Amino acid sequence: MRIGWVFAGNNMDIVYEGGGSYGIAETTFCAEAKACLGALTWALAKGFKRIAMYTDCAALITQLNSKADSNIANIWTLQGIKTKGEQF
Repeated sequence: MRIGWVFAGNNMDIVYEGGGSYGIAETTFCAEAKACLGALTWALAKGFKRIAMYTDCAALITQLNSKADSNIANIWTLQGIKTKGEQF
């Protein structure tokens, strides 16, 4: 699975592009979650202090806002997104 992301400046010009190969995604939801986690990991490594993240995956937003347990295959990825997201 190859994933990618784009970081844009205030005037929406492309500042950075990133991506990579992250193994196999069992579902499209899993691919979206891994892309978000990869982007957060990358932004932290590049020293970003604030970001706004956009996704077209409504199910991902629902799961991140939910207190209920997710599919076992997604729990670690969702927890990683929450943990890294709190660092901004």
